[in-house]
Amino acid sequence: MENWRQAVEDEARTWKGTPFHHKGRVKGVGVDCGGYLHCVYSQFFPLPEFPREYASDWAVHSENEIYLDWIAPFVVEVKAPVQGGLTLAR
Repeated sequence: MENWRQAVEDEARTWKGTPFHHKGRVKGVGVDCGGYLHCVYSQFFPLPEFPREYASDWAVHSENEIYLDWIAPFVVEVKAPVQGGLTLAR
């Protein structure tokens, strides 16, 4: 896909107004933060199924970077933010 950055941005905008819902994956109905990212990016890139069973506080007060460790194989580190990119920090 030549202009994937704009396509990702456009898809992300279609989710605007979708309320938070733990484990949700339905545009306009409910989605959580990890599910939102997975739903948007999986439209353009092959990603494995997002874990379905996790506690609502799975990443809170943990020394382990569970989400970052899960997503690490599918991202590349860049020096500066790019359009359509995702910014994560440890």
